[in-house]
Amino acid sequence: MAKEKVYKFTDPAKPAKSLVVLLKIAVILSLAAVLSTLNELNILHQLKNKSFSSEEAIEAAANRSDLIEIAVGSVQIIVSGIILIVFLRWMYRAAANNQAWKIENITQKPHWGWLNFIIPVWSLFKPYEFFREIWNAVEFNKDEPENWKKLPAPGCLKIFWAMFLISSLLGRATFRLGMKAESFESLIKLDWLCLTNEMVDMVQNLALIVLVSGIMERQKIYSEKLSAENPAENA
Repeated sequence: MAKEKVYKFTDPAKPAKSLVVLLKIAVILSLAAVLSTLNELNILHQLKNKSFSSEEAIEAAANRSDLIEIAVGSVQIIVSGIILIVFLRWMYRAAANNQAWKIENITQKPHWGWLNFIIPVWSLFKPYEFFREIWNAVEFNKDEPENWKKLPAPGCLKIFWAMFLISSLLGRATFRLGMKAESFESLIKLDWLCLTNEMVDMVQNLALIVLVSGIMERQKIYSEKLSAENPAENA
C-alpha cells in the first residue's frame, strides 16, 4: 500500500507576492502592446487611404512600428514564461496548504493544478473548480465539514476564468487569420483581433492579481487562526 504524502504548510505570501509583481508587469506590457497595435492600425489605414507623402515615409513608419512590436512581443514572451513557472509554483503551494491543514472533502491533490490545464475538455472547467476549492477551503468548520463546498466562487475567479476562455478562443482565431492575412482588410481585421485579445489579457491578469492576493490573505488569516487555537501544535 502506497504511503500517503505528508504536506507541510508554507507561507503563502512568498510565491504570491512574486506572482503579483510579474502580473502587474504583464498588464503594463499588454497596455504597451495595445498602443503598438493601434499605431500599426493607423499606419494600415494611412496606407489604404494613400496618406503617406513618399515611399521613404512609408518605410520609416513601418520599420518603426515593427521594431516596437518586436521589442514589446519579445519582452512579453519572456515575462509570460517566468509567470508560468511562478504561477505553477504558487498554485501547488496554495493547494498543498489545504492538504497540510487536513481540510476535509478536498477533491484534488496539489499536482492536479497544472494537470487540469492540459487535459482536453477537462481543462474547460476543472481549473475553475480547483481555484474555487482553494479559495473556499479556509471556511472549513469541523462542526459543518460539508458547508464550505457549497460556497460560491468569488467574483474575481469568475472574471478571470471567463477572460481565460475568451482569450483562448481569440488566440486560435488570431493564429488562423494570421496564417492567411494578406489584404489590407484582413491585416486590419487581424490587428483588431490582436487588440481585443490584449485587452482581454489585461482584464484576465488584473482579475488574477485579485484572486492570488485574496487567496494569500485568506490563507494567512486561517493560519493565524489555527495557531491561536492550537499554540502548542504550531509551536
